[in-house]
Amino acid sequence: MIRRNLLVGSVLLILGLLGSVSYRVHLLQGGKPTLLEQPSIAPQDTGLEPNAAAAGKVEASARTSFNVRKAESFDYRESIARLRASGCSERTICEVIGAELSKRYHARKLALYPGAEEPFQYWYTAAEHPRIVPEQIAEWEAKCAELEKEKSSVLTELLGEDCTAPELLTIEQVDADRRLAFLPEAKRPLLRAIVAKYPELEEQVEAIVDVRSTITDREELNQILQRYARKKAELAQLLSPAEYEQYELNNCWSARNVRKGLAGFNPTEAEFREIFKIWRAQDESLITIYATGQPDPGVTGVNNAIHELVGDDRYEQYKHTWGNRELHELAQLVEDYQLPAETPAWIESLKQNALMQQEQLASNSSLTESQKQESLQALQTQTEKLISQQLGATAYDQYLSGVGAWVRQFSIPQSSAPH
Repeated sequence: MIRRNLLVGSVLLILGLLGSVSYRVHLLQGGKPTLLEQPSIAPQDTGLEPNAAAAGKVEASARTSFNVRKAESFDYRESIARLRASGCSERTICEVIGAELSKRYHARKLALYPGAEEPFQYWYTAAEHPRIVPEQIAEWEAKCAELEKEKSSVLTELLGEDCTAPELLTIEQVDADRRLAFLPEAKRPLLRAIVAKYPELEEQVEAIVDVRSTITDREELNQILQRYARKKAELAQLLSPAEYEQYELNNCWSARNVRKGLAGFNPTEAEFREIFKIWRAQDESLITIYATGQPDPGVTGVNNAIHELVGDDRYEQYKHTWGNRELHELAQLVEDYQLPAETPAWIESLKQNALMQQEQLASNSSLTESQKQESLQALQTQTEKLISQQLGATAYDQYLSGVGAWVRQFSIPQSSAPH
């Protein structure tokens, strides 16, 4: 609790400092969120009386050719002067101004990201990989690099070359922002702070449940359980029950595994939520069961509960989908390359037909071996053509390198060849 109070106090202090930096900028922009694209606005009398050193630095910088950034630079310099007058060290000023500037550029980068404004849909089985093709990512990263240069230039003009700010907004950060967008903005840094207190904990817990943990010492396993319980308690104290549930649906490893397992099943929001609850309860129980050396309860109870939930027809689809690596990879290709949603089912049906024809050719006694091989080659060529047309060249190459290797492995079994 003491640490929590200190954390809250620190956050409030920084927010107060940043508020003084951003308020006048916000007014000068008419409430718009971006800063450095605004036209020049004539400086206004601030009534500040900074110390001589600070004033000299501000006046010298004011003579630089800032052009469209003049209004913003004026307000930042005003805030720098205020912080210096209050006795802040140059390091602290750099951290505060750098954080505020980075926050603004973070918003600009986010606005450029394709689909970043779309809410995270936890029941969407490809949600772990947004539908953005590699070319779009490369274009976005190039634009971000230019913005990063611009941000560094502004910070250097304000506080000199010794002041730097960390780069922000990787693709991972865009994803993390989308997953937390449902929370009030004031809670997001507090939640991130809690998560940061427990590095690698989720990975350790998931490894225990997946029976791939290298940790065997009972005391160490018990400590992991205790840390996990503390983390959940802190999250429950910060979040409302509804927020906690939404956070888990968007972020926890159990939900990620359910999304992966249901690729191709296309669950509704209600189906996903209830299937997640069943699997989450199973995973939470397994954490203690495996960590304490109890016997594996199996998944019969899970399957029965899902069967009762979705009914006979959907359960047959669920069984076909869950753990179907080939279907999962096809579903991922659909998302990565923006292909028609029916593509996995279409290729799966084509594969079944092609393999059936291969068996028929192999068992056809009216054909010579040469005729069989010729017909088989024609079958393979036609199969390749159809699938490559459906996927496109790049996605097709990726498919062949993974679960699609079967396309180029048509052959007559050796047992059917003449002795």
